[in-house]
Amino acid sequence: MKESVSINTSLMTLGRCLEALKANQAAGPQRIIPYRESKITHLFRDVLHGYGHLVLLVAASPCAADVEETHHVLRYAALATSIKLPPPPKVGDSAGNVGLPAQSPSAVASDAATDAAVQQLSSRVQQLEQELERVCGQLSEAEAALASAEADLRDEIVAEIEEVIRELRAGYEERLASSAAALGTREAEVALLRAQLTEAQHSHGQRSPLQVVGRGTREA
Repeated sequence: MKESVSINTSLMTLGRCLEALKANQAAGPQRIIPYRESKITHLFRDVLHGYGHLVLLVAASPCAADVEETHHVLRYAALATSIKLPPPPKVGDSAGNVGLPAQSPSAVASDAATDAAVQQLSSRVQQLEQELERVCGQLSEAEAALASAEADLRDEIVAEIEEVIRELRAGYEERLASSAAALGTREAEVALLRAQLTEAQHSHGQRSPLQVVGRGTREA
């Protein structure tokens, strides 16, 4: 229902535009054509001024019940056919030949807007490419700095580990040397005690206490 109302409103506005165009073809004051009151008339504005071709299809019914609608449609068609569209202005081509139809004002405005949008997008793309190149350069520099920092850190860690190993080895060797010296001292003391014991036994002509104890045990 809403769509039907919109269609009827657009057709009524188109009829008013056609009436204004027909009235403006006669001598006298020019009427304002209400193109902006409907989307369809706004779209047909350039065509109604000669920039293109306009075809109107009329559906008439032979039934007596539709005589009023048929009469209205035929009047609408008669009004449309009575309007003479002006020929579009001619412009020269690149070689200077005249005969090419000029573009409509809306098409010219659309082309200008499109060119401006394309130029703006091209400029934006160029800016983004430059920004991408700059970011890639910064990323490469950051990766190189990171690799250098990793190498320095790795060398530092290896040096610290080697230093710890040297300290541990030096401490172990020092403790080993100290233990070896203490063991040598103990062995020397034991050897000295054995020598003193042997000398004492020979000087007194006595048996070793261990031998005496062992013999007494066997006799018992």
